[in-house]
Amino acid sequence: MNNKIVLQLFSVIAVSALAFFGLANAGAFAVDKLLFPEREFGSNTRIGSVDVSNVSEREAKIALTQQLAGWQSGTTLQVVYMDAVADYPMDAAELLLEESVATAETGERNKLDVSLSEEATAVFLSQNFPTVTFSAEDITNINSMLADALGSGNRRVSISTDAADFIKGITAETIFPAMSPEAALVAQVLDGIELAPGETFSLLESIEAGNLDSISDAALTEVASALYNLVLQTSFTVEQRSIGTKIPETVPLGFEAAIDQDLGIDFAFTNTTDSSFILNADQSAESLYVALTGYPFVYTYDVYAQAPEIVEPRTIKEYSALVTSGKQVKEEGEDGLRTTVNRLAIDNEDNVLETTVVSTDFYPPTHKVEVYPLEAAESTGTDGTASDGTTDGTSTDGTPTDGTSSDGTTDGTTTDGTTTDGTSTTGGGTTTDGTATDKGGEDSETDSTDSDQGDSADDSTDSENESYDKGGNLIGSGK
Repeated sequence: MNNKIVLQLFSVIAVSALAFFGLANAGAFAVDKLLFPEREFGSNTRIGSVDVSNVSEREAKIALTQQLAGWQSGTTLQVVYMDAVADYPMDAAELLLEESVATAETGERNKLDVSLSEEATAVFLSQNFPTVTFSAEDITNINSMLADALGSGNRRVSISTDAADFIKGITAETIFPAMSPEAALVAQVLDGIELAPGETFSLLESIEAGNLDSISDAALTEVASALYNLVLQTSFTVEQRSIGTKIPETVPLGFEAAIDQDLGIDFAFTNTTDSSFILNADQSAESLYVALTGYPFVYTYDVYAQAPEIVEPRTIKEYSALVTSGKQVKEEGEDGLRTTVNRLAIDNEDNVLETTVVSTDFYPPTHKVEVYPLEAAESTGTDGTASDGTTDGTSTDGTPTDGTSSDGTTDGTTTDGTTTDGTSTTGGGTTTDGTATDKGGEDSETDSTDSDQGDSADDSTDSENESYDKGGNLIGSGK
């Protein structure tokens, strides 16, 4: 009897419990489905790189968890500040999947929600970009910028844009000799010019914009050379730079930037950073001061010219009926020079990170020219070498021996943005690739045979009526 009562009581309790839990689950289901239904994404919906089209939020989270399991180890983020690039430590990054799903918009390409440690970001910035003082506000803004870049799938982000508003100062400056009073006028035009990110500066365009139409090439060369030396202290790229045919007197060897307005030979460079700079210029006494104001660079650039190599002139023999005995010196000759400019990239601990060859400048020698009587040609051997050791200006294959080829090109090259084929520019005395050449036919030497000799000249000499350039190359024959 008692057992029956207990069994009935247990049955009632069990049925009541099942009914209670059933009603509770049904109520919860009804609330979820009717009052708070689970969201389902529509077509063309992505979260990061994962397609979550036509699935529920719960299914989307599962898909994200599966496909982004190796996100942290497989993701890199390059942070760029001015002239330096560093990889952000991904162990300080956390992917927030629930937040990414909750904030995703259907039918859109949504970014991932990423959390970065501000403490880790502060350490990263101070270690990799030590020349900059980052405030607490700067660190917060940069931390948010990096997190947004990671969530959007960007793998390279610059933090040195003008929007960063870091403290600016003089990043490079130099003082150069400027003997021309006209250089002061050019300095006034250049002072205060803003160089926007990615902008290319042209000296000729700048003076044209400043209505300076009567400045000499010599004055512009002084200013261009100062600017060239200034740019070499930065990470900017030199786009156009040339040198003259003569060794400069006022500009340090290796740092000349020649200007020729008639030929359009310019000096130009590009601001390759993501921030703006201000160019300042001022002339006082006999010196020209130029400077750049902007965000500080991470690296220091030390530029120096190697000891110049002297290129000795050769002796070129010419023959003329006007010379009856001995010899006449038509050109005394002058040594040439070849110099190489190097640049060192140095970090804040004085470690040399990189050494590059900026340019190799070649100023050709002026060969000595001697004029002899026609009869002296008979003593010259068939190989072009006279009995006294002088030459007629060419080797047996017609190529000079001082590094200049028979077509007038030179071996000077540059690696700072100028051309590197070593080809000369004729007619102007300057080059567009950082090397010096002869002035083409303008400077060519001719023999001085008297025109009244006519057919009486000695036909046995190969040098009669022949013309040579200053490299000693045969450029014409009257035969």
